[in-house]
Amino acid sequence: MIIITIPAFNEEKTISEIIADIKKAMSATKYHYKILVVDDGSSDNTAKIAKESGAVVYSHPMNYGLAETFKTEIEKALEMNADIIVHIDADGQYLADDIPKMIRAVEDGNDLVLGNRFSSELRHMPAIKKFGNRAFSRVISHVTGFKINDAQTGFRAFNRDVAKKIEICSMHTYTQEQIIRAVKLKFRVREIPVRFMPRKSGKKKTSRLRKLTTRK
Repeated sequence: MIIITIPAFNEEKTISEIIADIKKAMSATKYHYKILVVDDGSSDNTAKIAKESGAVVYSHPMNYGLAETFKTEIEKALEMNADIIVHIDADGQYLADDIPKMIRAVEDGNDLVLGNRFSSELRHMPAIKKFGNRAFSRVISHVTGFKINDAQTGFRAFNRDVAKKIEICSMHTYTQEQIIRAVKLKFRVREIPVRFMPRKSGKKKTSRLRKLTTRK
């Protein structure tokens, strides 16, 4: 079973389109799959629209942030008997057409597959953000001793063993934590090129805890 998970916070403008794109991409494959949307306490119609679009929806009672949402994604996906979990954002920047090749990369023997945005030019990504992402990826590469080009990607696929054995503890750096722990536990990690588009709508999701801890 493939579980495709989408974290969503006030994404009513894009969530139905993202789900439709996933269904279209997966309809051309042999995979048995379900779409899981974890609604992180949205104040709009994200959950309602996601359900109407055919997704399984689990809602947080309030906005907990991306790290807690990712933990919920894994928990619920395992309850749904996931063999492979694909995590993709709800803002439309990653293309659903790339999901099957992420799945195939896991089937080829990789445990954690990362969608590398820097395989393309990324003209629409601000230069300062591009520089920051590359710099942070170099830090993670140094920490792990394993070359990582895009340590902050929001597009990843991993098998059941990774989901069960890697416990996410961080409130903010869950993407990097999963990579670091996967390498340390000797899971096979691979990056593959993916396309990255301009954000369709909305704004980056931030947890209340982060807002409180960064307020001056």
